[in-house]
Amino acid sequence: PNVFTAVVTEHLTASKQTKVRAKDTIFITRAMAKPLGTEVILNIAAAEIILSKQRPTGVSACNILLAKIVNSHHAQSSVLVEVDVGIALLVEVTHGTLERLQKNVGDEVYLIIKATAFQIHHVRV
Repeated sequence: PNVFTAVVTEHLTASKQTKVRAKDTIFITRAMAKPLGTEVILNIAAAEIILSKQRPTGVSACNILLAKIVNSHHAQSSVLVEVDVGIALLVEVTHGTLERLQKNVGDEVYLIIKATAFQIHHVRV
């Protein structure tokens, strides 16, 4: 699973969302009522992340991130693609998807992640 810590950096009150930073990577999540600087744990399922060959436009997802493929793990029914977006994430796709994308280790791809796809776990202080 993709579980990592992040720090609340900004509240986007107009859109009811929150920006968080994990290392040098910024993610937008659903709004959370936590003070700036609060550390949270984020979890996102590998199947909730979409890969794209090109930077998508006109999509509702807030998180469009350039990543590099660092490895792929082929299972019977799917492929786990390991990407680096400043932090390591796993993306689950079908074998057919990987073939259609024609991407290999070392290639760049865009990750598409909805703000609502993140599960947010609050760190107790």
